[in-house]
Amino acid sequence: MCRPRARARVCVCVCVRYGWCGCVVQRIGLVGQVAADEAELDQLVDKTVRQISKNSPAAVRACKPLIETVDSMSIAESANYVAGQIAVHL
Repeated sequence: MCRPRARARVCVCVCVRYGWCGCVVQRIGLVGQVAADEAELDQLVDKTVRQISKNSPAAVRACKPLIETVDSMSIAESANYVAGQIAVHL
């Protein structure tokens, strides 16, 4: 089971440990969103969970291995792979 709150907190801990501010980690692409405090972090996580839960379970299940696969690919390779996977699942 995905635990987005736990993952978000790990990211916060890593940033604090190494002295990175949110603007830096967002600019270099380590995170997509930055929260100013714990309350805002909870709101962002809840919003993301709501967005994901709007999709069918099959779509969410299909995305997990897709994300793991394209993680090590170039942008061009991942675009071709994703297009192929979408075509297979239509």
